Amino acid sequence: MITKEHATETLQMEFGKGSYAIPDVHYLGLSTSAISEDTGTGFTEPADANYSRKALTNVAATWTTNSAGEVVNAASLEFAAFAANANTPITHWFLSSSATGGKALYYGALTTAYPIIQGSKIVVAAGGLQLCRTNQATV
Repeated sequence: MITKEHATETLQMEFGKGSYAIPDVHYLGLSTSAISEDTGTGFTEPADANYSRKALTNVAATWTTNSAGEVVNAASLEFAAFAANANTPITHWFLSSSATGGKALYYGALTTAYPIIQGSKIVVAAGGLQLCRTNQATV
């Protein structure tokens, strides 16, 4: 899903009501908490020594489209193995324009919560990260 704040920014840019700089890099992050639909805040990233957001250069080779017209990752994305066990599982993902901090632009819940176990990795298969916008225009 796209956050309401990001949708507003890009919509205003498209119709001449504002400006928005398209990021050169998006960062895929993981969260143990839900993310605000309105502002893209509220995520809680794993406090693991090996965790960092996955940088995705914003070029055509990074992204493709599927038969549903969604933008999807062209290659698999692998996070480093967790350094230690943790009690709170990964439940959400997000894309941000910041390597740390910042806000989520797009976000979603994982279909299954992923436990943080020492030595385990999270891998997103090619085509597994699906980004779309829904048509909510009214007249």
